Amino acid sequence: PDDFEFGKYSMSSNPRGNVLIINNEILKDKFFIDGASVDFANLHNVFNKLGFKIHSYSNLEFSPMRDAIRNFARLEDHANVDMVAVCILSHGNDYEIQSNDGVGFKKEKIIEMFNNQNSRLVGKPKMFLFHSCYGNIVDYGVPDKKEPINMEQTEADAVPTRGRRSRERTPFARFREQTEENSRSSCEDMVIIHASVPGYSTCRDPKTGSWLVEMICEVFQKYSHKYDLRYMLDIVAAEMSKKEASYGEKQGIEVSSRHFCKKLMFNPETAVQRQPVVTVPVCIGTQKSSKRKQKEVLATPVLTLRDAVYYEMSHKKRGKAYIFNHE
Repeated sequence: PDDFEFGKYSMSSNPRGNVLIINNEILKDKFFIDGASVDFANLHNVFNKLGFKIHSYSNLEFSPMRDAIRNFARLEDHANVDMVAVCILSHGNDYEIQSNDGVGFKKEKIIEMFNNQNSRLVGKPKMFLFHSCYGNIVDYGVPDKKEPINMEQTEADAVPTRGRRSRERTPFARFREQTEENSRSSCEDMVIIHASVPGYSTCRDPKTGSWLVEMICEVFQKYSHKYDLRYMLDIVAAEMSKKEASYGEKQGIEVSSRHFCKKLMFNPETAVQRQPVVTVPVCIGTQKSSKRKQKEVLATPVLTLRDAVYYEMSHKKRGKAYIFNHE
């Protein structure tokens, strides 16, 4: 409806929230992720500017990494802040992110630690950033042509269900009938950011870091006083679509939400910076003539918001919808 207004998450505590940053840039067999240290420093800088208390670790093996995430999830201090963020930089695939010794940690297990069973986090926004490859496919893009697609050449087989869902009441449903207590969904107030779409790899620059972290830091630093989190992530996605590596490589990101039904404004103008800003040497300029300069957070692109957040929807026939009803 036209008169519907989104609520807003409370973002007035100081510190604003707690953020966990894990950077596994040196992996098993001495595999090194170029530019990960720049991402680590840039995330430090932007969350410091947003008024977060930062908990950071580098190159953790599986057990210490599991303990660091678990201990962070159980922090009593979460009761005193308005938001929690988890950023993990490493190698991985569509369902796991790796520890320093090459052991996969399931992303859903990490998210599960921060659901509503954790009473200190109920009703508070949670942001997860998993920066790892979602696969090994390199995205070289497709021609930017608006031509009709032959649907007969893109058919996919549907997987039949193994029977209808049972209509029998669950034990919890029977329990609810006997009480008057309200309940909440187990997973609420979550925004989850993956650095690529399933099956595809990510792109990075050894000097300026990964495309996604660089763009998140730029956009958050420039617009967090004006726009909400999901709007800024739309800008990040739009700017990512314009990037192209030297051999034509592209990178799409995946952003999902789980009952994230309010607007989140960081309100950085009233935030208190509680840690010194981390600075790293960043190479500025072209390959032929470059100079090194200390820079806090990379902030160079000029963003066109109208182009960034609106799809064109002006055709008389807006589109086609296919509805499948397998009763």
